Amino acid sequence: MKNKIKANGDCYVANGRFIVSSSKKYMLCHGVAILKTDGLPFGHCWLECEDYVIDKSNGLDIKLPIDYYYSMGNIPVAGYKIYKYNRMEVIKKVIDFGHWGAWDYDPPR
Repeated sequence: MKNKIKANGDCYVANGRFIVSSSKKYMLCHGVAILKTDGLPFGHCWLECEDYVIDKSNGLDIKLPIDYYYSMGNIPVAGYKIYKYNRMEVIKKVIDFGHWGAWDYDPPR
């Protein structure tokens, strides 16, 4: 049976809402990762704080060293930039765009 890709993951919403409600100095990151189940790129969103990645998407609560998280997702994927936003920039983008992202790039899926 072929793996099904969850096309409607909540990474942009879950991580965006988390940074907006947090007082810590997180950076919200939008970029592209490689999905391990099929080897194809997909748009993704996560948080960074100091040397760690925090990912609240799909009901998870992941905290991993940045280097490890990036190696797991082959981040950054060739040809794609990582966009980083502080809390106030996230609030402004949500107001300007009317959604949680992606804002400054067109994810491959």
